Amino acid sequence: MSIPPTRRLPRQPNLQQLRKQAKELLEQYRAGEASAVAEVCRFEHRPDPAALALSDAQRVLARTYGYQSWPGLKAFVDGANVAHLAEAVKAGEIARVRALLKARPELIGMDRAGDDEH
Repeated sequence: MSIPPTRRLPRQPNLQQLRKQAKELLEQYRAGEASAVAEVCRFEHRPDPAALALSDAQRVLARTYGYQSWPGLKAFVDGANVAHLAEAVKAGEIARVRALLKARPELIGMDRAGDDEH
């Protein structure tokens, strides 16, 4: 079962800002801030407070935005998204289609609704 996202990406997401958010989430979690602890517990299966690493915080952050992994979120920010896939398909750019699907295989089952992916 997939947990619904709790955050929305800005119109033009910035990977550096997302990295900063992940670091802040980790710091807040380690400090015991209730909202960070709740967010980590919601999106991470049995988190270990003593061992939670930045990569874990990145995965949690990605999940808060509706992505299963940090690489999936990063690929979206880097341009591997359903809109670009549709453009590549319409233009007949097979190599680009393959590259986008290699970066984010889940795009094959998505549709577009405004600027959102489903």
